[in-house]
Amino acid sequence: MIRRSPKGAVIPAIVALIVASCGGSTGSPSASSPAASAPTVASQAPSDSGGASASAPSTGGMTKEEIAAALTSEGTVTLKSWGFNGLSKTVFPAAFKQYTQDTYGVPVTLVWDDTNGALQQAEQANKLPSEIGLDVIDSEEDHMPQLKELGWIEKINDPKYDSVLTNWAAVDPAYIVEDGLGVIYQGFEDLSIVARKDKVDVGAIKDWNDLANPALKGKIVTYAIPGDSRGQAIFYAMLTSLIKAGTVQGSVTDPATITAGLTWFKKNIEPNVLQFADVDVMRTKLQSGEIGVALTWNSYIRGILSSDWNVRDNVAVPIYPASGSPGDRETLRVAKGTKHPVAARALINWMLSQDFLTAGWTQDPATGAETNKYNLSKQDYLQAYFGGINADMRKLAPKWAAPYYPPDPAAVTLQLDFSFSAQNNEKISNEYKSLP
Repeated sequence: MIRRSPKGAVIPAIVALIVASCGGSTGSPSASSPAASAPTVASQAPSDSGGASASAPSTGGMTKEEIAAALTSEGTVTLKSWGFNGLSKTVFPAAFKQYTQDTYGVPVTLVWDDTNGALQQAEQANKLPSEIGLDVIDSEEDHMPQLKELGWIEKINDPKYDSVLTNWAAVDPAYIVEDGLGVIYQGFEDLSIVARKDKVDVGAIKDWNDLANPALKGKIVTYAIPGDSRGQAIFYAMLTSLIKAGTVQGSVTDPATITAGLTWFKKNIEPNVLQFADVDVMRTKLQSGEIGVALTWNSYIRGILSSDWNVRDNVAVPIYPASGSPGDRETLRVAKGTKHPVAARALINWMLSQDFLTAGWTQDPATGAETNKYNLSKQDYLQAYFGGINADMRKLAPKWAAPYYPPDPAAVTLQLDFSFSAQNNEKISNEYKSLP
C-alpha cells in the first residue's frame, strides 16, 4: 500500500480504502482465526438519549454550562460516514439536533457527509481532514492502522470530555479501540452469503469452499480480490475453510498458503462468478433470478431478505458459513485538530445511545410493547440495527427481527487481522492479477 511518510507525502490509498466502507470498492482486510468475540454485559446501560443531568461533573471535566457554551460557539459538527439506507438524511440529523437541544439547550447542526469528498480533498491538499472540515470519521475497523499512521485521528475520551461522553462507561470494553482512539458502535457486521433456494441447492453450501461446486457455474456475484477490501476478506474466509478441510496446508498469514489459496480461487471460484460487482448488481440479479448466490454484508443481506419481492416469493435465504463470516465493524474516531471538539464528542455520545443504536425501535422484554420512535419501515430498521454495544441493549430488539440475524452473531464472526492486511493488500492484489 502507498502511504504518506512522516514528512507529509500523500497517501492515495487511504481514501480508496475508506470508500469501501459499506459499499465502495478498494482496501483490504484479512482473516486470522474464527474466534468468537461475544461481548459481556456492561455494568451500566447507556441512556436513551445520552443526556447529562448534573451541572458540575463529579469526576472533573466540563460543567453542563461549559458544554452548552462550547456547543453554542461551535454550532455544527461534520461526520464522514455511510448512508444508513437514507436515514442519514431523513432521520438522524434532526434526531441529533433534538438531543443536543434537550440535553444542553443548544440545537447543534449535524452535517452528514457520505460522499468521501472531505477525505479526498485532504489527500489531494496533503492536509488533515479537520482542516477540510471533518470532525468525526466513521469507517470500518480495518482502516485504523492507516488512519493512525497518517496522524488523522485523536483520542476520543480525553478526560476533559468525560462529562460529555456520558454513555462511554456503558460501552462493553470489547468495543473500545486502542484505549479510546476509536469506538466500535456496531455489535456485529459480517460478510456472508445469500442464496436463492429456487436457483441453487442451498443445503449443499455449508462453508465457503462449497462455492467451488461446478453446479454454481455463472451463478455467483461477489466482490473482486484485486483492490477491494471486501473481496479480500471473503478470500481469507475461503482460505480458512480450505485449511480446515485439508485442501490447503498452513495458515492464512503464510505466503505459500496464500499463494495456494489464490490459485485455488482462480481455478475453482472464478468460473462460478458471473460478475465481480457491488451490491446494486447483486440485488438486481438476485431479484431477476439471473444468479443464485451473492456474497455481501449482512446488512445488505437483511435488506434483500426483507425486500418486497422476497417477502412475496420467499426464495432468498441467508447462509452463515461454518468457518465464520469475516467481520469488519464501523468505528467512530475524532478527526485530529477538529474545530468542533465538544460537538464531536457530543455526536459520538449520541451515536452510543440507545436511541441511535436501536434506530428508535425497541420492544419491552417484559410487556412486549413495541416503540417505533421514527416510524421506520422494517427494511430500514434491518439495515440500521447492528446489535448494540452491550447485551442489555440486544434484549430490546423487536422479536419480529430475530429471523434476520444469526442466533449468536458473535459466534459466527471470523476475526480479521487488520495489521496483516494493511501490510499485504497490494501484494495480494498484484499476485492474484498475475495468475494465468
